[in-house]
Amino acid sequence: MKRNKKSKWLITAMIISLYMLTGCGKSEQQSEQQNATDIVTFQMVPSSNGVEDYIEQVFGDDYDEETAGRYYNVVPEDISNDYGISIFKSDLIGYGALIYDSEIYQIGGWGGDGVTSFAIADLNEDGEFELYFTYTCGSGMIRSEVGYFDTATKEIVTFDYSSIYSDYDTEITEEMRVKPFSIWFANILLEVDTNNVLCVYDVDPESYNWKSYVDIEMSAGEKLASIVADNGEISLAIESD
Repeated sequence: MKRNKKSKWLITAMIISLYMLTGCGKSEQQSEQQNATDIVTFQMVPSSNGVEDYIEQVFGDDYDEETAGRYYNVVPEDISNDYGISIFKSDLIGYGALIYDSEIYQIGGWGGDGVTSFAIADLNEDGEFELYFTYTCGSGMIRSEVGYFDTATKEIVTFDYSSIYSDYDTEITEEMRVKPFSIWFANILLEVDTNNVLCVYDVDPESYNWKSYVDIEMSAGEKLASIVADNGEISLAIESD
């Protein structure tokens, strides 16, 4: 009888060990899958989701469609639902308004196309995601820049870096060279490379199709920089020649 009990105990122990090993393997696999989908990139998809509430909150009874333009939420509905963000833009101007936790934040600048492409990731691994975005701004001399909104601190950061210039036949002055990271006379967008790194690309000019400030089609051309984090510090790593 004792031998029988011992045998049962050994069998039970083996089953538990096998289950734990199988479970650990599954957890590691799930972790790898999660890491592979940590970064979500998207471009503008205009819709009417939340537009009436936004107009009421910002304009009240003073809204004039002919002056302010028609407003759209440019964040895809599934991403708005998953992350609680909305970005509203008019079809007449580039200004973008981010709504997060019922607060309004300006992202991008005035002039140019405004915000054009986006990414969601927790690169500094603080448990709260960042919303990365590219935008064009300025008047006459349009430039493209990249920044992010940190949902942990509610701060908007624009990256500092030496300017990158397009192939336009334009004289680049010393004043332009010391500005924050920007690409003059060119559009940029965010995409994930084959190593699952969030990167900044210039826009393939043949793919650029401007329909309105809220509807722009474009695809990636040459990689310009990577967005990386080291000990919680997020920065740009320029591509070497």
